[in-house]
Amino acid sequence: MTNFKGLINRILPSSSLHGAGERCVIFLQGCNFNCLYCNSSEMISRCVGCGRCIDSCMTGALTIGDSGVEFNSQLCNDCDQCLNVCDKNSFPKALSLTVAEVMAKIMPNRDLITGISVSGGECSLQIEFMTELFAAVKKEGLSTCIETNGSRSYSDFPEFMALCDAVILDVKAFALDEHLKLTGQSNQKVLENLTFLVTKNKLYEVCSVIVPELLENEATVNQVSQIIARLNPQIRYKLIKFCAHGVRQNLLSAVAPSDEYMEKLAAIANQNGLQNVILA
Repeated sequence: MTNFKGLINRILPSSSLHGAGERCVIFLQGCNFNCLYCNSSEMISRCVGCGRCIDSCMTGALTIGDSGVEFNSQLCNDCDQCLNVCDKNSFPKALSLTVAEVMAKIMPNRDLITGISVSGGECSLQIEFMTELFAAVKKEGLSTCIETNGSRSYSDFPEFMALCDAVILDVKAFALDEHLKLTGQSNQKVLENLTFLVTKNKLYEVCSVIVPELLENEATVNQVSQIIARLNPQIRYKLIKFCAHGVRQNLLSAVAPSDEYMEKLAAIANQNGLQNVILA
């Protein structure tokens, strides 16, 4: 095991919402998408060390050191004032940890979980760290899963894919122009990954967030469900209701889809042959 480090936003000891069974979830810092409806914008960027957050910290948990902003978790009261003043979409409390240090945080709950999931941000931006982490996790008999925006070609990382048991893939929009408007990035690799991951028997679930005022949801659900049905109709397709909690100012007034509309979208996916459509 090397001293290679990952930048960790936080670690959730146990969750049933991020893959099959009870899982420890590791959220990595950094994302290459800039989604209009993002509710975790503090995960997008790495801290640039500007120090703007220092004065907002009333407990002295944040200080400036040789390497930039330094965080003392023992002094933090989780008031999150540092996030409120940061204008860089960053998280000054992110920790740079080795695989051994992450494993030390996972192992106390070893007997209570079935595996680990790595999310973000966008986890594939730290794929070298994940490869080493998953190798260590597999030695402990735990399963591995990632939640990803699919922006990097997983076919380029065979060593990692051999260690990854399952993938939860976000397909945010099917039309290229809509995806560009929503995220600032192309979805070409996302759709390529959709096919690749099925052929490798790695795709556990596909997710799409439903925002009636912003997206052509029916078109996306129709196109994506047709692709999944053609490849493997038993793969889960989760349709997630937009929620304004924590989102950016420009979408705070956006209305969540009705239950009736969600059922309509589920019917489209089912009619296309999907056998496992989930509304969330």
